[in-house]
Amino acid sequence: MTLSWFYLPAIISIAFLAGFYGIRRCYSKISDFRSHLDGNQLELYDKITRERKQIFFSSLFQGLLLVLVYIFFSFFYGGKDVYRFVSDILCVLLGSTYIFYIIYPKTCSMLDDAGLSNEDVRKWYDIYQCMEQSFWYSFLMGLVVGGLLLHIIDILSCPFPPPDVILIRAPIAQKMKKKNKNKNNNKISTR
Repeated sequence: MTLSWFYLPAIISIAFLAGFYGIRRCYSKISDFRSHLDGNQLELYDKITRERKQIFFSSLFQGLLLVLVYIFFSFFYGGKDVYRFVSDILCVLLGSTYIFYIIYPKTCSMLDDAGLSNEDVRKWYDIYQCMEQSFWYSFLMGLVVGGLLLHIIDILSCPFPPPDVILIRAPIAQKMKKKNKNKNNNKISTR
């Protein structure tokens, strides 16, 4: 069995999982930022955090709805390989969750509404930049590592080329043998 049919959705799923996990690197900056806020600013920060969690979970719910539609049509139009099916589901779920979260309108921003000092604005920008860079760096690393991992699995699971490759190569190999035999016969006869 070759795994090449589900490479792309599986690699994208691994990349999204790595990206979402990579954001965890910025949690220390967030706790440092929270320690510098006063009562009103902390209340606004908590309100923004709750709103962003709601947006994330609603986008996750919308992704689950898309997955259910995908499952329905997959069973309606015929089954697939289990590996491909799981990787497709993960790709649809994680990709749609990310897209819905990015597109969804946010009501308030910490920079606009909190009256932050210049130092706090710089810290907020550092958090935002850290989260963005961590997500995309981890996403790209997930693409590379996922691609290499699945390629290695593909190589280990298929020690011989698939039968269709053998059938294509067999006539070419026979023609090459005939050409080499004819060349050898011509060299022998000319001596």
